[in-house]
Amino acid sequence: MLMPLLTCLMVQAPSPTPQPVPSPPVMNPERQLQRLQEALHLADAQVPKVRQILDAQARQAELDRAEAGGDRRALLKATRARMDTMDKAMTGVLTPDQMAAYNQLKEQAKTRLRQQRQAGGAPDPQ
Repeated sequence: MLMPLLTCLMVQAPSPTPQPVPSPPVMNPERQLQRLQEALHLADAQVPKVRQILDAQARQAELDRAEAGGDRRALLKATRARMDTMDKAMTGVLTPDQMAAYNQLKEQAKTRLRQQRQAGGAPDPQ
């Protein structure tokens, strides 16, 4: 008697719909600027240029999230394009030594992100 009841409940129970995973907030551009100033020893003339790049990147990140509408692949594609654009802009502002240090910072951030994904069990999107 219990078996037909369980079967009935299983058939009638709606399947849960997957909810989009919320994206982490974009780092505050001022905080990013402070970190870059410390790590790259930016000259006074470089600071407003880097600030402009970071502000534009943050605005675009918000637009990308809204346009992706929870689609992780679309967001990843937009993020990669945005980061490429930012890297090209930074190349025009940073010295070769600063650019090398900037690239090293990016690699360290990628490594930390991978480690967080592995610790949390989340798949590494490719």
